[in-house]
Amino acid sequence: MDEDKKYKKIVDDFYDTYTPLRRRYSLRLHSSFDIFGNNMIEIWKYSGEKKVKRILKVEEDTSAECYIRATEILKQYREETAKREKRAG
Repeated sequence: MDEDKKYKKIVDDFYDTYTPLRRRYSLRLHSSFDIFGNNMIEIWKYSGEKKVKRILKVEEDTSAECYIRATEILKQYREETAKREKRAG
C-alpha cells in the first residue's frame, strides 16, 4: 500500500470513530498540523457554546501519528462511556 492510501485509511479510521461520538456527545475537534512537526489534535465536549471537558489532546511528530493515537483514545472513551451509561440506566 502506498503512503497516500495508508494515510487516507488512517484519517478515515479516525473520522469513522469520531463522527458518531461527535454527534452523540457534542464533541468538537481542534487540530493543527505544520511542516515543523507541531502536530496536535484536541477534542472537547461542549454544552451549547461552552467547553465542558477536554476528551483528548494528542501531540505527535507526524499528523498520521496524531490520528492513530487520537483514534485509540476515542475508542477507549467510547467503551468507558458505554460502560458508564449501562451502569446508570
